[in-house]
Amino acid sequence: MRSFAALLLALLLATHGAAANDRWPGVYISNQMTRATMSVALAVAAGWLEKPGCRSVLEEFRDQSGILLSDRIAELGVDPITYLERLRFRDGSFAPPCAKPATVMFTTPGSKVVFVCGRQLERMARQDRGYLSVLVIHEVLHTLGLGENPPSSATITIRVQNRCR
Repeated sequence: MRSFAALLLALLLATHGAAANDRWPGVYISNQMTRATMSVALAVAAGWLEKPGCRSVLEEFRDQSGILLSDRIAELGVDPITYLERLRFRDGSFAPPCAKPATVMFTTPGSKVVFVCGRQLERMARQDRGYLSVLVIHEVLHTLGLGENPPSSATITIRVQNRCR
């Protein structure tokens, strides 16, 4: 299994290598495999956000003060991909939310930092790599100020999945 993991890491780095690290300088994760997996998930999410159908998910949700997330990005003067490139992704393995097996990433509304649960991220990458990019966009919505409950986490994820994947 370790040789497969090493091969996968080598392929990820060869395929995305320095370009992935240059494009995603905000990925502050020391584990090389987790960092590479996160960089690939970000690249896929950015590709999806280039499409109007996926970007329209920003028009479905409002921040906690009632402003559409698409308007929130417009206020910042950036497009969704540039916004994604400016976010920070840090190792959150130490944090209590990562103790829950279902938690892959988490943030608080309005924060520009997304925490990544490395073990869960790697497990999800083996099960459904595309789902990681759905979760990236889900967390982007939270960084723009979207709260939860309501809408539920599942509702947010389903809408992102339907619009983007």
